[in-house]
Amino acid sequence: MKNLKKIDIFRPECFTWEPMDYVDLYSLYGKKWRYASKGRYALYHILKYSNIKGKILIPVYVCETVLIPLRLLNIEPIFYDINLDDLNANISSIERIGKQYDISAVLVVSMYGNPADYESLETICKKNNWFMIDDGAQAMGAKFNGRYVGTFGDAGFYSFSPGKPTAGPMGAFYWMSEMCSSIHYTRHKWLHKLFYYEFYINRVKIYDNVSVLLRKLLSLLVLFTNKVFDIKEDGIEDFEQPILSHICAKSLGKYMIVKNKIRNNIIQSIEIPGMRFLKAKRGKENAYKLVIIAKEKLLAQKLIKFLNKNGIYARSGYSMLTCDFALLPNAAQIDGCVVEIPLECSVRKKNFLIKILKKFRYCINE
Repeated sequence: MKNLKKIDIFRPECFTWEPMDYVDLYSLYGKKWRYASKGRYALYHILKYSNIKGKILIPVYVCETVLIPLRLLNIEPIFYDINLDDLNANISSIERIGKQYDISAVLVVSMYGNPADYESLETICKKNNWFMIDDGAQAMGAKFNGRYVGTFGDAGFYSFSPGKPTAGPMGAFYWMSEMCSSIHYTRHKWLHKLFYYEFYINRVKIYDNVSVLLRKLLSLLVLFTNKVFDIKEDGIEDFEQPILSHICAKSLGKYMIVKNKIRNNIIQSIEIPGMRFLKAKRGKENAYKLVIIAKEKLLAQKLIKFLNKNGIYARSGYSMLTCDFALLPNAAQIDGCVVEIPLECSVRKKNFLIKILKKFRYCINE
């Protein structure tokens, strides 16, 4: 079983140092993009410089870091429900709740690389004069009606962080319909270096014989600096440009195509009682995780425990951003039932995962 431990750990592809013009970071997908140190700060800039105030509609199921810029800008989050089939925005919920509150903006997220219903969302937002923000952090490279996720609405952004299809040490890009020219960028180059080395040691070199003490020390330093230093208006450093250039290029190429094929192959190879695989409902997805939704929390927990025991990294999905499910029946139904398994471009790991999932199926049938 010793070799199995090398199969499970999520390992991003190693970076290559491509020239800057390999991908023009500032004209991606027909938009003029600006750099932000993190996805949460890209959202911060969009909200601040678009003069968004009052209340904003956000999905109840999403990474909790979206709440950070709202707190910084004193904007109140109002939560809308999600679809059971793809975990994306529930249109009727947005219409109903949006009319109930005096909102000024709507945050749209394409969960797990699967495009949201942008056609309906843009129509609703224009009709109600709501500012629409396209959060493409989980779906760079995905398309809907020939357009890239992240380019819809009045503003949008991508994020380059662990656990995203564009996995990297840090950084984000954002655009707005009316770009502000008065942003004063700050510099914390050594912090950017720290984030890079922590990611390099604990992610890219996870299989290598690196001191456990060094790994833990770097992780603690990153946690500490995140709390102490203000980097929400940091500019991009020279050493980061070729890294992000390579990440952007990779999200558009065969890397994405192979992962989509691997996910689809897994889904077609097995059925598990009481569980279903998350699939794209529309458009062209960018699959970077295998997502399984169980009928019950206990079953989801059993699967995670079984996978980890058999050398496969798996974790629960996001926690709901509110416990008040009165207007969010779908969220209440899947709360705690989502299981995430990172995908890699490896047929060997795909076959191993299928083998273990089939083993789990037999176990729950006994």
